[in-house]
Amino acid sequence: MDFTGTALWIVLILCLFWLIILVTSINGLVKRKDISLPLKIFWGVVISLVPVLGLIVYVLIGRSTARQA
Repeated sequence: MDFTGTALWIVLILCLFWLIILVTSINGLVKRKDISLPLKIFWGVVISLVPVLGLIVYVLIGRSTARQA
């Protein structure tokens, strides 16, 4: 396998990993009962508009607010 084939597999695996985390985060966001609908919409927009950065910020900050409440 040449470098292009290897790079393609790495990118595909990273995209799959990101997609799994995205679906899990959105599922958790929708199911949460401790936050209001406007806040859910806000996090959904952040995750959607800024895919990688928004997802990282939600996983680090958004989920931690539920533990504090």
